[in-house]
Amino acid sequence: MQINSPDVNNVTNLKGEGNDMFFIDGEEYPSLNGTGTEDYFNHTWGMQRNAYPLFETIVHEGDTDGFQVSYRFHFKDPVCFEKSLKVTIEHEHANHLSDNWSSTTYWYQTLPTSKKVTILPVEERLPNVPTPPGRELKLPEMTYEMKL
Repeated sequence: MQINSPDVNNVTNLKGEGNDMFFIDGEEYPSLNGTGTEDYFNHTWGMQRNAYPLFETIVHEGDTDGFQVSYRFHFKDPVCFEKSLKVTIEHEHANHLSDNWSSTTYWYQTLPTSKKVTILPVEERLPNVPTPPGRELKLPEMTYEMKL
């Protein structure tokens, strides 16, 4: 896919939607550019309640206080790279939302390397996650009919 715009983040999206972009081996513009977060997770027109072998919504936003948990595996559509892979998802139009996203990546290497592969200690890999403010959810007042 060819990107014609020099500003890959300047894409008009529906509220809460953001395009997934895969920058392979140091690309300036992504060679894989999706059409929206819900499409990346194999949903359509918003996130759905579903469960399939390679993608699922574990927790749906309609059942919570505004958060969702979804995943997708790339077993059948791997993204191959030689040096680096950067994956981004826009945060609405022009990246102006401040959603909290996290991801997990599994890397399987089949060939030996000339350099020893090292990984940072777990304390240095943990994200700095802010504590959300407390929420006081109040029940609506009951009407006379409800009290009967």
